[in-house]
Amino acid sequence: MIKRICFLVVVLWVSFSFCSAADELPVWQPGFSWDIQTHLDFRAEDPDSGDSIDMIIDDDAPAYTCVGTESRSLSKGSALTYNVYKLTYNGTVFGSGTADVSLTEVKIPVELRNGTISGEVWVDTDTLGTVFTSRFITGELWAYYLFSWQQVGTAEIALSEEYEPVRDLVNFPISVGNTWNQAMTQYTFGRYVADFDVGSGPQHQENTFDNSTVLNLEYNVITQENYKNWQTYRIEGTDPGWDGMLLARYSNEVRNMALVKITNVELPDDGILIRDLTQDLHDYSLSTTSGIILNMNDTTFSAGEDFVFTKTVMNAGSAVAVDEYILLDIHNNYWYWPDWTQSPSYRSRNLAEATIYSNEDVMTFVWPDVDGSAAGIKFWGALLNSQSQELF
Repeated sequence: MIKRICFLVVVLWVSFSFCSAADELPVWQPGFSWDIQTHLDFRAEDPDSGDSIDMIIDDDAPAYTCVGTESRSLSKGSALTYNVYKLTYNGTVFGSGTADVSLTEVKIPVELRNGTISGEVWVDTDTLGTVFTSRFITGELWAYYLFSWQQVGTAEIALSEEYEPVRDLVNFPISVGNTWNQAMTQYTFGRYVADFDVGSGPQHQENTFDNSTVLNLEYNVITQENYKNWQTYRIEGTDPGWDGMLLARYSNEVRNMALVKITNVELPDDGILIRDLTQDLHDYSLSTTSGIILNMNDTTFSAGEDFVFTKTVMNAGSAVAVDEYILLDIHNNYWYWPDWTQSPSYRSRNLAEATIYSNEDVMTFVWPDVDGSAAGIKFWGALLNSQSQELF
């Protein structure tokens, strides 16, 4: 049951971020960021066993940061190509709830602990509609049984979504009274791995999934209203065959959504009820900051796939000389760019005043055919002021 729940939780973790609108189409710049928390309240029931889980999962409002503009092609449907803003993010997740399983007559308290999440979003530069989202999640599964909390397993899930045409919650220019319909196919694909033991012995499951769903909603810009400290447009989306509703609040000040909420979504074939899926803006920054952002074209690679690793370096102030560090971290063993040796090395460079160096190549290669697999590999990046050696 736990393995199935892990899979269902992540498949349900649909991203509604960055489908934006404004009085006029805004322009995004590298360095723009939005701190958005995702809240998921759901119930999932295994159609075969009748086992079920009720859980609420929240992340820590990771910063979705615009790292530049790229040309990207989708892999599903008509495989369309778009010019997109690429946003990356990473953070932590935590979940709590109860599981009703056949092993016991009482509901078992369960938690998702020490969870991490990372991913990226592609946003169409012409409409600010979402083109693609991806996320990579790892976590520990804990349960309270035999009078104590125990770790019963781990989960790892890679989930991607593509939209044809783009998922556009609003149209530009936006004003109160606007109404429009959108028919869209959503492609959801990825893989999951779960290892667990709830008293019946160690279990292991891994699988891939690839599904498509056709959505058809009518959107209405209802009114303008204050939300937190922002003046927003209230946008409602409905479908005659659906009892739930989609609510969006767009703020021209933040050039993005201040809130997106979807309620009462039922997937009866999978035994799933989403009571509430909300993405709430906590903070934002529209000023380009100074620093380095590392980008990979994916988080999971197999033999024959292209591995593309780039960096974006930003200087929001006056001209400065910096030392640029990139480290490969394999379970606390470190290799230093650009030589990729374990002897500390870096590259010195001069950054011009108020300049962004977008998508500079770090390394690109075809992933080799090797025995076995590994997870938890990381890259770290930093800039130090060459003169003071303080973190830039």
